[in-house]
Amino acid sequence: MRHELLLLLVGLAYALIFRLLALIRREDFSFQFVIEAVVLTVVGAGLSFLGLLRIDPIIFVLLLYLITMRSRLLVDLANLFARSGRFRAAEQIYDLASRLGPDVPGRKVIAMNQGAALILEGRLEEAISLLEGVLASPRLSPKQAAAVHYNLGVAYRSQGDTQRSVRHLRAAIEALPGSVYARHAQALLKKRSGKK
Repeated sequence: MRHELLLLLVGLAYALIFRLLALIRREDFSFQFVIEAVVLTVVGAGLSFLGLLRIDPIIFVLLLYLITMRSRLLVDLANLFARSGRFRAAEQIYDLASRLGPDVPGRKVIAMNQGAALILEGRLEEAISLLEGVLASPRLSPKQAAAVHYNLGVAYRSQGDTQRSVRHLRAAIEALPGSVYARHAQALLKKRSGKK
């Protein structure tokens, strides 16, 4: 099989697989993600056809992944910094992820994780504002809804607003029963009621 055709098949399979994964997770369709993957694939195949670039298909998939998932990869890095208490570095990385042109689902992921980091830092008002904004956005996946509700429950609990905390913790459980967010929400609700 010709190299450029192989790159085309690999790139289109990459876009299709990620689209199917988003469907399974009930996440938003990202037209931007598909366009980026297809454009990069066509460019790679075109350069290969012209003899200007000969790249191994596995390396090509890795490059596609790094470019199309750039914001999410940076969010993972920022989360590591936030969990270790290096909030300034985490904030700078979240900002960089936001400036790299993320798609709509990517912007939600950035805001959700930045909100959780703000809670860790004790900046509760900013976290609540950010997370309430995410909650107001259309078509959150069940996992995203569970995460946002859980983090809002934690933030309101830290502020002493028991009523809102309980409401959001229960919403986290309802959004995705059995998830890590639902289990943590149940533990916080049990702790509040004094059960072991």
